Amino acid sequence: MLNRLTTELVADLVAAFGIGADIAAEMLIVAGDNPERVRSEPAFARLCGVAPIPASSGMTTRHRLNRGGHRQANAALYRAVIVRLRYHQPTQAYYQRRTAEGRTKAEIIRCLKRLLAREIWSYLRPLRQARQHSFLLLDSYRSVNALMETIIRLFKAAGLVAADAPRWDEAERQFGIAREFAEQMRNRLELADLGRLQAGMLLDRNGHGVHERAAAMLEDALSAYRPSGCPPTPLRQDAYNGRRRPKGPKAPSAERPVTV
Repeated sequence: MLNRLTTELVADLVAAFGIGADIAAEMLIVAGDNPERVRSEPAFARLCGVAPIPASSGMTTRHRLNRGGHRQANAALYRAVIVRLRYHQPTQAYYQRRTAEGRTKAEIIRCLKRLLAREIWSYLRPLRQARQHSFLLLDSYRSVNALMETIIRLFKAAGLVAADAPRWDEAERQFGIAREFAEQMRNRLELADLGRLQAGMLLDRNGHGVHERAAAMLEDALSAYRPSGCPPTPLRQDAYNGRRRPKGPKAPSAERPVTV
């Protein structure tokens, strides 16, 4: 099962010499659900704990063991390097060349793990590109939605300004345009909010037959608000009673008389 799952995601990595399904699975775990968060190949090497750490002194130039990073990934790279040292001819030739240069076996293994991390990073490229493409599509979708919501709010604001003038026909036109955009987006909450605003405008207008229309709009708004957990609108009872709440400050209560 592990072989099938890893082959579906990174077939080239599984087929690489000395890696197989178990090491490929460990590399996928290190990369995580968001492989694009590791921005570069040196960052991936540091995450695996194989980035060289300078330890030079005087005339000696060397690098020491990196004890940081993901230890399971580091162990997986070590196993793959040991397999390649025994059976992989190019790795054996590299080992002989670096031994002739005076490197120790531990230093050569550290170099081989660093080179193997670079190779694995190249095998993970198709997975990163597929994720980045999907995120680009998602970002474009979010950008279009944000633009549409901004347009709706602009027309809603224009409708409210016209209703306060009061220019009822202009307000109806602005609210109607906003409703068209909300219907294209299939945004139920925006449609409910537009219905609430239009109902309030109709109650302010106080024309013939507007109370029944306002009540129907508010009922539709309530049916959209309830699934989202939004509080009910205070205009509902006013619409059924056929009146609008009075504007301005509240009248003083009988328990607290106003003193002059």
